[in-house]
Amino acid sequence: MNEFPLVYRLRVPVFGRGFVAGVEVRGHALLVHEDDGAWWVSGVQPGGLADTGDTPASAYAAFRNGLVNVLGDSEAQTDSFAAFAADVSRLLNQVSDADRVGWTEARARLRAGAVVTEPFLATLPREVGEVACGGDVVRLDDASGRLMSSATVSDQLLQAA
Repeated sequence: MNEFPLVYRLRVPVFGRGFVAGVEVRGHALLVHEDDGAWWVSGVQPGGLADTGDTPASAYAAFRNGLVNVLGDSEAQTDSFAAFAADVSRLLNQVSDADRVGWTEARARLRAGAVVTEPFLATLPREVGEVACGGDVVRLDDASGRLMSSATVSDQLLQAA
């Protein structure tokens, strides 16, 4: 098996012009081990983002960092919290149909009993339930710019099964 369905949850603060936002992304991604040894992580939803690495962990880290950079780009191109939230909402609803097919097929193989021997993947917790993609954008500061809530980063990666 060289395709693996991933589920991830990422929370990151984004410091915009005149606001601090907390963004939570709940997404699906497809991890692929290529014949040349490279590992790729492609976003299913949100779609349109892919990155590579020498290991599954480094490919996921590159993918995650790319997603954080896209959120930063969104902040740089918007001039208010409302505009930023709307842009992130559009991003979170983008779907890669081709990667969705691969993700669904890989999950079906796991459910049918395919064995995962890759050590990194074998240690990931398995998510057997359905995990809806999407996310939330919340304002973390008040009108004076003071933080009302914690601006911490968290990252959870699971293998869909």
